[in-house]
Amino acid sequence: MSNKSNRTAIALIVGLIICAVLYALIAPKTFNWDLPPQNHNTDQPFAQTVMHDVLSHSFQHGYRVSDDLAQTLRQQRKDTCENLIVNFDDYNPAEEDNFAQLDRMARLAKSGRRIIYNPNTTTSADHSFFGLIDKYDGGDWSLNLKAKDEPKTDPSKIDLLPFPVLDANHRLSMSERGGQESVFRCMIGKSFLKLDLASGRFSHNIDFDRSGQSGILLRHSLLRFEQEEDAPPHRITDYGLQRIRALLVDNEGHVYGLRYEFASGGSITWLAGSAMFTNYGLSAPEWRGLSRPILADLDNRPVCFVNAQYQDEENTASTNDSVLSFFVERPPLRLALWIPIGMGLLALLFNTRRRFRAERHLPRPRNRRCPSCTS
Repeated sequence: MSNKSNRTAIALIVGLIICAVLYALIAPKTFNWDLPPQNHNTDQPFAQTVMHDVLSHSFQHGYRVSDDLAQTLRQQRKDTCENLIVNFDDYNPAEEDNFAQLDRMARLAKSGRRIIYNPNTTTSADHSFFGLIDKYDGGDWSLNLKAKDEPKTDPSKIDLLPFPVLDANHRLSMSERGGQESVFRCMIGKSFLKLDLASGRFSHNIDFDRSGQSGILLRHSLLRFEQEEDAPPHRITDYGLQRIRALLVDNEGHVYGLRYEFASGGSITWLAGSAMFTNYGLSAPEWRGLSRPILADLDNRPVCFVNAQYQDEENTASTNDSVLSFFVERPPLRLALWIPIGMGLLALLFNTRRRFRAERHLPRPRNRRCPSCTS
């Protein structure tokens, strides 16, 4: 192949690569709505890459991300002073470890920290600690998309109020700190309890907030704990609990969030598992309308978002933190990695030459002196 042919082939291949890169950048992105929330480092709907970018520009005192809850809680007691967003996906911790982590968070809240606790799958320790022993399935979020790639056609929606208030007739009214938002039912877990505003078990536990902030306060008699030998080692009332506030309430009185407030100004906000802390939650206008008034209370200190993972000391969870995985998990970096590899292969292909020069094949001369010879 001549030099001119080599240059033409190389130019053609480079042009094809450039066209492929431009198409990848210009073409609309396709999202996998079936991707579970455990895959954090992508821009898929239920991952967290976009969410962290939004939250990093939302808090004026600083924002960081951690994957180790135990280490983060130890740092709070030593040299840092942060509010926390603790997010659990799917885990099965030992009960004593679960209670120990809840105890540390409650001590921080008692000292003035504000913590959002958002487990997608709650445990019996969670319900025992927060006083909802008769509602063990409350809060669990099992993502079930009926419409798959067209979630807007899903008719099952609920109307939520981030900070609901009651009027004089004990009816839900609009909140001053965030209006009513309509979200898909599959994007939030099960309610913790139901407020029967007319009559029933919870009607006598409703109280008006007289602290100057709009909201619904629940009396301590609402909480239920195990007794005697089944009593939990720690409970939320052991830390000087002052108020219990209802958050994320729908029009029927179902409560999807509880805020346990202390006299120091600290609090633990226990939210039912939802899509709130995902790329989708920080991108959809409806979820932003619900999350902003809740996240606004954290902006008096630096904020640390913790993707909590319970790890045994003997069998620690293996994670792939290699440099290659960092490139492979991110499409732009993966493309930038493949381009030089492809160009190197092309250079190797077109610059390779034969070690020995090719020679023409010459037929053997015939012996024409002897007529009887045929060769």
